[in-house]
Amino acid sequence: MRNDIEIHWWGAQAYLDENNTQQVLSLIDSGGDTVTVLMAIDPEIRSKAALALGTVCAKIGAKIIKVVDENGGKHGVVLSRPWAGPVPGWVTAQTG
Repeated sequence: MRNDIEIHWWGAQAYLDENNTQQVLSLIDSGGDTVTVLMAIDPEIRSKAALALGTVCAKIGAKIIKVVDENGGKHGVVLSRPWAGPVPGWVTAQTG
């Protein structure tokens, strides 16, 4: 599955394969820094995007990310974060 970060006019998206999805879940559960995982996916990424996507992980929470991943067939997830607006972010499953 895809494993990268895209920056759009409206915000940013992180495509996490199953391995990185599990790393993010583990880091959230242990109170760790998800920005580290996002930076590992794309070291060239601008800090703003990584921080925004890391915030999404914290706000959405491990339980929701895990449910979306499992219901999507455990192919990984896509974390999305707009630059502005009332919605802090959302998670969808990657399709296999």
